Amino acid sequence: MLSLNRFVFFVLCVYLTFGQLEIFIAYKITNVIQITLLSLIFVYLIFVGKGITGRFIYIVPLTIPLLILLSLAVGVNIFGDVSRIGFFLLFIAVPFFVSNCRLKFDVLVSYVIRFYTLISLLIVLDFLAYIFLGRVVLFSVVVYITPRFSGPFNDPNFMGFIFALLFLFVYFDKQDMSFVRRKVILLLFAFCVVLSGSATAVLLSSFSLIQARIFKVRYTFIKPVICIFISFVFVPVFVEFKDEIHSVFSVVVSDVFELEQSLIDIKFNSLLFRYESVYAAVGLIMENPFGYGYLTLLDYLPRDTHNSYIGMSFEYGVVMLLVITLSLFSINKQKSIDSITTFTCLSALFLNIHYMPIYFFVVIICFFNNYSRNGEVIK
Repeated sequence: MLSLNRFVFFVLCVYLTFGQLEIFIAYKITNVIQITLLSLIFVYLIFVGKGITGRFIYIVPLTIPLLILLSLAVGVNIFGDVSRIGFFLLFIAVPFFVSNCRLKFDVLVSYVIRFYTLISLLIVLDFLAYIFLGRVVLFSVVVYITPRFSGPFNDPNFMGFIFALLFLFVYFDKQDMSFVRRKVILLLFAFCVVLSGSATAVLLSSFSLIQARIFKVRYTFIKPVICIFISFVFVPVFVEFKDEIHSVFSVVVSDVFELEQSLIDIKFNSLLFRYESVYAAVGLIMENPFGYGYLTLLDYLPRDTHNSYIGMSFEYGVVMLLVITLSLFSINKQKSIDSITTFTCLSALFLNIHYMPIYFFVVIICFFNNYSRNGEVIK
């Protein structure tokens, strides 16, 4: 018989795997799964759970004021607002659920790794079709400096982020798999990062890999704090001194990559346009720190900021930004956690990863990688 806790576990697996696919996002299936998951967890905690106790009890007094503050940001898209607020509430509900029913975290991780291994194989097949047939068969590809594959995801940058994140986790975490299988999975994930053509994913994952091997950042919260500071302080400075920075950028990039000046200008202007949007968004956030509602940023700005810290603050206020970053306020004990949090925090400066269910996967790892290893094994 399928118990409620196992059913919640199943829905969580679906959310972290299929919920990331573009077709699920486009047809709002991911939103439905998200709301369903939150509802099931609340039912479990109210009617099945044996009392809310443990290390996350301090969050209980924060729930009601958090809901009040979130309600101030509700706009005209009721379903969208409910879905986004539901996503944020999962950061509160899931800790209680996992600590209460003692689920085995390794099983969830194994499902996610296997699923994306299958997806990576399909992307590689698409790459081979592109090489030998001149076109992709399953997904899509765009040519921007190099051919960029996106797989079944929203865009190439997201594909690069997903597989770089999973690569770092498999690389450092001692998964229950053979040496050969682990090497094959790492090779597939790394190849998909390269196929995405995402400079952000390649450079930041490389940096995170090197950093975790050389030293560990003891307190995880330092990372989002630094990134938030960059978002709200450095970016306005960048816009103010854009001409001087452009000159330095051109010299460095031309010496390292030997690119033509036209390509260098394209990349710099791409950054500048985003930073100008960030600069304008920061001003609007100062005017209304409680948020403007679901997907409202483009109603006020001509271009997306591609910055999760700004995006969360703009939509649902600075309080919501603090809730998400609080999820990383844990002491690192493993290189896998250290590497993926470094990569995720830095990536959030350039991508809207706060829209992605895989971001929630990062937070689950931060919360429960050590805590739930002694839990119940789901069969």
